[in-house]
Amino acid sequence: MIGHRFAPVQAHVEAGRLRNFRKVIGCAQPGEQTAPPTYLFALEMIESENPMAFIEDLGIDMAKLLHSEQSFTYFAPVRAGDRILLETVVTDIFEKKGGALLFVVQDTKATNQHGAHVATVRRTLVIRN
Repeated sequence: MIGHRFAPVQAHVEAGRLRNFRKVIGCAQPGEQTAPPTYLFALEMIESENPMAFIEDLGIDMAKLLHSEQSFTYFAPVRAGDRILLETVVTDIFEKKGGALLFVVQDTKATNQHGAHVATVRRTLVIRN
């Protein structure tokens, strides 16, 4: 499954939704038009036709799934009004504890409407065997 690409997600950074997100996470300036780091993960889940498709594609039993780690690397700000293309690929799979734990690493490349690579979101899932 390393190299597996998921269906790309086209997303619009809508000002009202961004404002609400900033308010919910306690940003000091909820009216700010720049997305906080974790917004891209939420945006992908909201805009995806099937936000759990990556779990289905990998054949993972939800009862054995843990969300282990998430990181965000930004190269440019994401702002209200942007159109973001999110493309996710499985970049690594490895085992620990003699195969009792399977780790799946996914990288999501976020590109804006100008073709600029604005961020990479890395997510690590753990599946108990």
